[in-house]
Amino acid sequence: MNMHKKIYICASLCLMVAFSVSASMIMKGPVKKKFIACGFEFGSASASNLLANAAAYEGLGLDGTMIGLTGPMPDGKDATVYMTTRDMREWPLDVFAAEVPLLKELTSSTAFRELFVRSFRIPRMRVAWDDDKSWSVIAGHMRAIAWAAKRGGCRGLHIDHEDYFRCKQFVRLEDEQPWDELAKVARRRGRETFKAAFDEFPDAELFFYRFLVADPSFWNSYSTADDPVAAMRAKGDLWIPFINGMLDVMPWTVKLIEGDETGYRYESKYNWFHFARTLQAKCTQMFVDSKHLDKYRARLSSSFPVYLDSYTDDSFAPGSQYYRGPVEGSRAAHLERNLAQAANASDEYGGLYG
Repeated sequence: MNMHKKIYICASLCLMVAFSVSASMIMKGPVKKKFIACGFEFGSASASNLLANAAAYEGLGLDGTMIGLTGPMPDGKDATVYMTTRDMREWPLDVFAAEVPLLKELTSSTAFRELFVRSFRIPRMRVAWDDDKSWSVIAGHMRAIAWAAKRGGCRGLHIDHEDYFRCKQFVRLEDEQPWDELAKVARRRGRETFKAAFDEFPDAELFFYRFLVADPSFWNSYSTADDPVAAMRAKGDLWIPFINGMLDVMPWTVKLIEGDETGYRYESKYNWFHFARTLQAKCTQMFVDSKHLDKYRARLSSSFPVYLDSYTDDSFAPGSQYYRGPVEGSRAAHLERNLAQAANASDEYGGLYG
């Protein structure tokens, strides 16, 4: 489906639900819930492309999206935020300067005032933890992205560490040094990577598709283990040390958004959204360095998504983890209930996957 048509449908559904009988649930609390278009469908949209179609989105209930940036390089091959951990060229700080005026114009519209620029992503090939040069380049890329995002009036940065390429970046390999030692290195890389971003954007909101609770390891191993921290060490998990490194240098002005990508499988009839919120707020704290707990508790924002295709795409067969069938004869009613609870459980942002 055409991307803009899909966004239009997503936003229209969002608006429909917002003014339905569940509106009081969605708007509950002092903060109006904001709906962010997520997923690959929206990731390919450039600032100029969105700007050219921005007027069509006004008034539909959509508040923002994730966005990519590109910028010219001397060798003729553009830099792109999708290659933050894969492109080992050093980017000039202002490599995305041409995008800044477009971002400013976009963020002045109601439909895109909540823009998150894509930044740290899982590499295609594993970056050695002791490779100082490569990690320095990655930190420089994060600095350049944050520089443009801040000047463009964006809300913050988007981060996605899902291991699409199975490179096991955040898992200790058998031939590497013991976990205790390697975890210290991973933590240092977290400090280096995010300090560069915070230097340029000290009040950024970091929107993670998977922060802590949303990582499959949390559900599959940690949450049911007698000793979750021991389970993390046994698995060789390096993401949590990396995040503690980020917390080492994170200003109190930064917000952490747990996007809980797994949430698009939740069902309101089992109160899964509220259960997951409890996990986000309480159960993850054992993995956070105690000296950062106050900051973590104060700056964590829970967010839950829905996957719209689950309610509209007939290619998902009943029984599929993605299929959501009729409730009282209507798949739209099913969507309404799940979206209402997802928004109610969220602190500020709800995610719409297409």
